[in-house]
Amino acid sequence: MKPTFLILALMTLLMLSCSKDGDVPPTPDPQEAGFDIHDPVGHFMLLNFKDSSIEEGTTETLRLYQFLPDNLIHSLQLNFPDASNAYEVMDENTISIPEDRIRIMIVDDEITKVTIQGEEINGTFHLIKSPAQNILPGNTYTGSYRLNEATIIHPHFFYGFHKDGLKVDAGFEKGTVLRTDNYESIGNFAAYIETPNINDPTLMDQELLIWVGGKLEANYYDDYFDFEFYGTFTDQ
Repeated sequence: MKPTFLILALMTLLMLSCSKDGDVPPTPDPQEAGFDIHDPVGHFMLLNFKDSSIEEGTTETLRLYQFLPDNLIHSLQLNFPDASNAYEVMDENTISIPEDRIRIMIVDDEITKVTIQGEEINGTFHLIKSPAQNILPGNTYTGSYRLNEATIIHPHFFYGFHKDGLKVDAGFEKGTVLRTDNYESIGNFAAYIETPNINDPTLMDQELLIWVGGKLEANYYDDYFDFEFYGTFTDQ
């Protein structure tokens, strides 16, 4: 046997031994490159608005925009109706969404500035290219939910996405499942969930989970208390 062939055979065996059934690789990050402002279909914009005006500290609200054909853009934000509106390309770096009174500046595949009614908005912003396959199944994420920077609601919350089907477990402690829900996959990197409220099952809570920047960013809207929580979760 030639030495080169032997080395290749050993490398193949090593790779197979590291890919046993049940192992789940870390969640890959969606690509954030290749954006063409004149042909943006297949891309999303995540706006994480950070409001530091309250005494208890910063709150965070997620809004996800999806570019559609025919110069339309779809917005998703909890406790707001889904909407698809027209957008305008103002110049080579700026998009305007007149219905939302918002302008977004994009330079070198990064969102560099967001203004609403001319006022610059504080937050973190991501331009995301939809991956070819759903990257959430088989992964478990743990972290905490907060009402604001100073108030932790659930310190050890977790989400566990099933390998097969669009189902996700959730609970207050990893390994202790409180509920299992169906979810809607958005762009193969995000999940939208509706679940009956624990205090009044006739009401529906909402969850928006988005994997970006090596973290699962989340908003939870409690329909009973009319509160919105935010959370950050890491891949386990």
